[in-house]
Amino acid sequence: MIYSLEDRSLLKVSGEEAPGFLQGLITNDIELVKEGAPLYAALLTPQGKYLFDFIVFKKGQDYYIDCESLRLEDLIKKLKLYKLRSKVTLENLTGYHGSVYLDETLENQDHILVSGLDPRHPALGIRVWSSQDVEANPLDRYRKRYLQHLIPYGSVDLEVDRSVILEYGFDALHALSWTKGCYVGQELMARTHHRGLVRKGLFLTCLESGTVHLGDELSYNGEKVGVARCPVTLEGKVYALVLLRRDLLASFNPAVDRLETPEGSLSILSDPEII
Repeated sequence: MIYSLEDRSLLKVSGEEAPGFLQGLITNDIELVKEGAPLYAALLTPQGKYLFDFIVFKKGQDYYIDCESLRLEDLIKKLKLYKLRSKVTLENLTGYHGSVYLDETLENQDHILVSGLDPRHPALGIRVWSSQDVEANPLDRYRKRYLQHLIPYGSVDLEVDRSVILEYGFDALHALSWTKGCYVGQELMARTHHRGLVRKGLFLTCLESGTVHLGDELSYNGEKVGVARCPVTLEGKVYALVLLRRDLLASFNPAVDRLETPEGSLSILSDPEII
């Protein structure tokens, strides 16, 4: 099965100072990225809140950032603010197409610029960027794998300038290095991690009645416990990742209890992979 990354773009970062430039900005260790082995990382505000997340590939001495198309220009502007007089070049590669291969053999490799297993989770397949477009299945069917493994879908599920990425499982998704030097927002990440202050987490829910919308506040027994992220419709059912206080689980029975939205109710799926 091949899925088209129709909502992604590729940004080339090159120049003799590119490694140091990226190392001082992103949450992961740029020295870990190798050809054929990409890296997942985020760019944060100085206060440690989410701005962008992306996958970084390497080929030769150049780096390629697989990022959201709708936010590409914002990412370029932000990188230019930090670039100053660094010997770094940023280039939007409009002639390349992204796709995901699941249980498929890579063909026509002469056209492939970069590729590698998705560093977040093996179930997300092999990401490929090629100068040759391929016939592929619609991306919405691929979103199911994100839901099954509690993986947020970038700024669709996270709030720019507000979300704390540790609450969204970025540590488990291999997006952070705890041993590299400083980067933008590193202080909050280190303090939250080492003090065990991650009190919220992602859960998968299914709509039982009414409606659910992005940003809906969720309640349980009359108490606010979390917020809904972007709902996704699969085979006639509506699913949504929700950010909840972890202490909720102490008294919540998924078999009978429900989360209340302003206009409906949600059940928590105890086994997300069943969808």
